[in-house]
This record gives sequence, structure tokens and C-alpha cells, in this order.
Amino acid sequence: MSDAATLELLDNLGKRAQAAETFEGWDQFFEGAEQIIYEQREHNESISESVVLKVEQLCEELLTQYPLIVRYWKRYVAMEYQLRGIEASLKLLRGALHIFSSSSELWCDYLSIIINNKLEASTTIKNLFEQAIDTCGRQFLSHPLWDSYLKWLVSFNGESEAYFKSLLKVVQIPLYEYSKYHKALIDSLQHENSKGKVKVLLGVSSEEELYQTVDHICNRTQEATNKRWPYESLIKQPFFTFEEPSDDELNNWNSYLDFEETHGDKNQVIALYERCLIPCSRLESFWIRYTNWFQRSNENEIDQLMAIFRRGSDLFLPPDRLKFRYMFAEYLSKTSDVNVAAALNIFHTMFKKLPGNSEVVRYYLQLILQHRKGHNFISELQIVLEQVCRRNDNKRAILNSIENQDLLKLLEILNKKTITAVLTLLIKHFWTFGERDHVELPRNIFLSYYQHEFLRSSIPFWDLFFKFECIEKSNTNLTNVVNHVSNSQRVSTVQKSNILGAYRDCTLNNLFAEGPFPNINQRSMSVAMTRLLNAEIIFLELKAGIPRETKDFVESDKRLFQENGHSGIAIEKQPSITNVSNFRKSIFEESSPASLPTFKNVEKAAQPVRFEI
Repeated sequence: MSDAATLELLDNLGKRAQAAETFEGWDQFFEGAEQIIYEQREHNESISESVVLKVEQLCEELLTQYPLIVRYWKRYVAMEYQLRGIEASLKLLRGALHIFSSSSELWCDYLSIIINNKLEASTTIKNLFEQAIDTCGRQFLSHPLWDSYLKWLVSFNGESEAYFKSLLKVVQIPLYEYSKYHKALIDSLQHENSKGKVKVLLGVSSEEELYQTVDHICNRTQEATNKRWPYESLIKQPFFTFEEPSDDELNNWNSYLDFEETHGDKNQVIALYERCLIPCSRLESFWIRYTNWFQRSNENEIDQLMAIFRRGSDLFLPPDRLKFRYMFAEYLSKTSDVNVAAALNIFHTMFKKLPGNSEVVRYYLQLILQHRKGHNFISELQIVLEQVCRRNDNKRAILNSIENQDLLKLLEILNKKTITAVLTLLIKHFWTFGERDHVELPRNIFLSYYQHEFLRSSIPFWDLFFKFECIEKSNTNLTNVVNHVSNSQRVSTVQKSNILGAYRDCTLNNLFAEGPFPNINQRSMSVAMTRLLNAEIIFLELKAGIPRETKDFVESDKRLFQENGHSGIAIEKQPSITNVSNFRKSIFEESSPASLPTFKNVEKAAQPVRFEI
């Protein structure tokens, strides 16, 4: 097969794997790449650099997107060994461990390659083992790593003090195979030389005290293991998959974390969180829980907390998981003024991945307002708004007039989907912090932009406009807003319905707050006003095209309507008013009293009662 055909095949397999997001798609890619390497090796053909680079590129792309799948790291390492040799494969494993340091399986592979090929000095190997143990040695299923470490210690220097120090460490950790380490410790006490070393490490002098201490350690560890077993036995998916864990699995993880936070020490809690964040790495709630616990329990370990934040936001959580990234930005901005720039950079990254998200822009502006606004921030923000909405031709002059670099970066990414965030923030600022013009200035901004193409379907804009006029009690303006929304083809039916319902409540509240009917019973007035206002709401709903109940009653509804609440007594027609007045017009516009009502079907009330069974 020619290089061009090989590259095309690899490209197709890689694209299919990325699009499918299933193990089947990934298996097909790796099997295809492995087959290409095998066939060319089988025929003693050298693999071209372009093919090697393509294999590496596609593997990196897949494992950067989903870096917690151990078996594919192992296959990539094996291919890299075939393509570039042992040093390259070892470098690749180091990179994998930098991303996925909580994988005891990758640690075992890494250390095994180093030991079997004698690539490092014994001191370096011991330090690497200690690093691996500190990282994932408390995981419930980490016994293969401990086995490898203890075996290496014995092979390197026999049952030395270092060996017994590690053995005494592992017997105190609740592991799945805790009993074999207890047995190894007890068996070692049969030899006087070993017994003496253990006595020194435990700080005991007599043999009786030695056995009591060892028994106490073993019993305590057994009890701790038994307490954790109900949670461990329910973990069916301790590894990463493309699908989210089941609700039962998630509930078990949360219960297990509750238990560990209450009964475990700090290192045991961290180990469980790191395990949990393998199958739950794409679930924001667990990252939030982890950082919240860490802040409460480890206030002074800022670097480690920052590393957790960065792993969650940069490596594992999907781009649309915003709450955790907001938490990170807020934490950075509170630690020091120097870190405010780093906090803003988090938003710059989100801008690139979510170019149409107005919520990101809103939080970005709030952060600038809190920490970096400067004297001319509001006026420059108005210039930004004008530039985006009006698209002023003199753009260079506009840019030169803006000193705030954060706003210049914002101007680069603003579009019709995100401009609402700028506009609503400006209005809220003038409405909240304005002085004599705190009402007219924001109202003028509303009126200047409400017909703009970008804002016709903007729910946040119309919600704010409605709330503004409702709170400021301008009934005429409020009605105009509601009429405009009702007639708009850009606003969804659900949003229209919500605003009409809020309009009813707001109008009634404003009327009763002003007390226009002081001599009328307020409860009776409330019922009457609600009925009258409902008539206008129905009229507006019909104009807005909001679907209402059909007039075609089923047979049971017909009978219920005829009986009018009196079971067994049927009537043909209900008396009804024929000259219903416009409530809003009669209250706000007409100065003369409304005319007396006229009725139809009143004569039906005088007919004999007809009973139905």
C-alpha cells in the first residue's frame, strides 16, 4: 500500500473514531494502525515518517480528548515502541502519567519497563515507586502496585528496613487484598532479625508488646476494610466509559464520599476522590464537590487546589460545563490581584470554545467590574456596545478610544448572540447606581435598542425591560412592552405566556399597592379584578397565538358544563354578559363610568328545573 493510501486510511479511521465516541470505533482505529505497522514490519519495509507522524497525531488527538482510557494508552505505547523504540515509548508513558497520575496500572507498566531494561539507578526507581504509592497507593485495588514495590525492594536489598517500613505502611491501608500483607508481616516475625527491625520501626521493646501492636494494626485495618466493602461492592464501573455512570452508581459514589469525609483521613479522602473522578471525570458536580471539600480541609495547600481546578477545567470537563470554570475564575480573582489576569484568561478560553454564549460574557464583565474596571469603564463599554450594534465605519478611531485591554478583547468576540449581556449590564448599572436619572437613562437605553435586529428574540432583554417597567410602575410603558412581545414573531410562545402571567400579577400588585379603591372590601375586589384582568390576558394570548383549550368538549365535559356544579340538574345555556368592557381601558383611560351590563340567556333561568339521572 502506498503512503498516500495509508495516510487516507488512517485519516478515515481516525475521523470515524472521533465521531463515534464508542469503544468499537476506537478499536477499529487502533486495530487498523496496528495492522499497518505489523504488515510493514512483516515485509521488512521501513515505515515512512509521514505515516509515523500521522499515527502519533491521531492517537494524541483521541487521547487528549479522552485521556482516562488505560487500554488505549497501553496500545499507543506498544505502537510507539514499534515505531520509535523504547525511549520514545517511555517518554510517552511519562506524558500519560502526567495527565492520568491516578492510574496504578500505568504506573506498574512504566516502572516495569524501567526495571526490566535497567534504565534508571536504584535510587531513582525507589523515588518513582514512592511517587506512585503517594499518588494511588491508597486506592482499594492498588495491590498490584504494592506487590511490585515490595518485590523490587526484596530483590534489591532483601528484607531490609526499607522493605519493612513499606510493609508496615501497606498493612494500615484498607485494601481489597489487605490480608496477604498482614500474613506477610506476621510470617516475618518468625525470624529474629526481621522481628528486631519491626520492633524498632514500631517503637516497642518487648515481644508481647510487638504482637499486641501488630494485632491491633491488623484488626483495625480489617475493620476499616469491612466498613468500606458495602460501597466498594456496588462499584460496577471503576473505569472511564463514553456513557455516564448510572444513577445507582452515582448515588453510591456520593454515599461513599460522605462516609470517607466523615471517617477517613485526608489522604484517604483524596484517594477516593481521584478514583471517583475516573468514571465521573465529565460530571461537573463531582469536581465542584472535590474543590469545595479541599478548600474546607486544606486551606494552606493552594498549589494542590489550583492543580485540581486546572485539571477539571483544562483537561476533563466538556466546554459547556461553566459553573466549575466560574468557580475557578472567582477563586483566582480572590487570591491576589496578580491572579485576576489568569482568571480573565479562563474566560478568553471559553470565548473561543463557546463564541455564542452570552452567560460567559456576562460573568466576564462582572469580573472586570469587580477588579479591573478603571475610571472610564462604563463609557468605554457604551462605545463597545455602539460599535457592535451600529457597526461604525470608523473602527480604528473607536479602538483607539478604548484604553481597557479587557474590553478590546471582548470587542473581538462580541456578536448578535452575546451583545445582550453587555446591554443588560449597562442598564442594570445605570438603574442601580444612577442618581437623578436612574430611571430615565436606562429607559432611554431600552427605547434606543429594543427594535434592533439582535434583540428582537432576546429573552434576557425583554425580561429585564418588563421587570424595569413593572418595578417603576409605568402602566402605559408596561402595557406597550407586553403588546410588543405578544405581537413579536421572534419571541417563543412559552416566553410570551410567562410574560403575560407576570403582567397580570404585576398589574394587580401595582393597583392594590396604590390603594385606588379604599372603601371596597379588598378580598372581593381581588376576585373581581382578577376576573376582569384575565379577560384582557386572554385577549392578549389570542393575539400572541398562544394555544388554549379546544371548544370541542368530550361528552363528560358537556354534561359537567350543563349541570353547572349541581349534579343531576341540567341547563341548556348559562346567562352571560354581552357588553364586556375593556378592563385596562376602563381603569386607565376612560374618565366616565362604564355602562351597565346587558345579558343574554337570562330567560333560561325561569324555566322549570330538568333533572337527569
